[in-house]
Amino acid sequence: MKASFYLAAAIILFIMSPLKADNRCALEKLADLQLKTLSNGDLAVPVSIGGKPQWLLLALTAPFSLLSDGSADVSKYKTHPMPLGVQVVPFQGGKVIHGVSVPDFGIGNAHGTDVRFLATAGAFESPTVGQISADILSNFDVELDVANSRMNLFKPNECENVVYWKAESYAKVPFRTDTTAHPIFTMTLDGKALDVDFMTTHGNGRMGLTEASRLFGIDVSSIGMTALSGDQAAYPYPFKTIYRYPFKKLSIGGVVINNPVIDLYPDSRSEECRPAANGDPTVYRHCYGGADLGIGLTELRALHIYFAMKRKTLYVTAADPMSTALHAN
Repeated sequence: MKASFYLAAAIILFIMSPLKADNRCALEKLADLQLKTLSNGDLAVPVSIGGKPQWLLLALTAPFSLLSDGSADVSKYKTHPMPLGVQVVPFQGGKVIHGVSVPDFGIGNAHGTDVRFLATAGAFESPTVGQISADILSNFDVELDVANSRMNLFKPNECENVVYWKAESYAKVPFRTDTTAHPIFTMTLDGKALDVDFMTTHGNGRMGLTEASRLFGIDVSSIGMTALSGDQAAYPYPFKTIYRYPFKKLSIGGVVINNPVIDLYPDSRSEECRPAANGDPTVYRHCYGGADLGIGLTELRALHIYFAMKRKTLYVTAADPMSTALHAN
């Protein structure tokens, strides 16, 4: 899957508030956040910027946090040039134009000074004034419970099992990050192991038709394939037509999503430029994103996830602890 924008920049230092000493495996919660669902279906996170309450779009797997250049007080912040290698690209209807340092930034009980964002001339869905992304959130362990519109932040820890909520079982899987800082992990779709990333944006799972053909041997003429107008899909695709195929089971560890809805969109091999793996010329990957499948909020509502960021480990359960439909037998 392609990343929503392509940038590379230096690591951003985030200073957390002092924390009390505790048992090595105690979970120290720094934020208990009620997320807001925006009119377009995306999620927003409550933060404070310059001491004022604000909302930022949740873009957990995007690499860089952004502020709209037209939002309050951005013009007053210290600016800095774009880091070496950063491309000035369109985003949210405008260009990423320069960096800014926010003198006082807070999320839950954590606060930072001179926290860097990239400023964009684009506008965000009201009431958000920007987005919060991996550069800031990777300083924490992140628990995401989309079904209940909750996100909790914890001090990074060394616990072997962080699943403190009620669950019959959990999956524990490693993840890596690709060239654009997306976490990539393994899921199984109808018996095929896939590289998967996820986007905390509205919509269904998304896969290119080229990838679907390579992995499952299907195309637009396959039995069971249906066509759908791009503007009828949950996500506003820039295509006249997208496709759906009756996949049966998407799983991670022992946690299963039955009958996942995955949008298949038109693409071509010319868009997949990663070198072939293991010398196999039929194995392609996208230039950016590095995943076979991206999943969105539709799938995330069925899951309860804890990201142990420093240890690069995911803990996953079904969102509904009483549900049996989401679990493998």
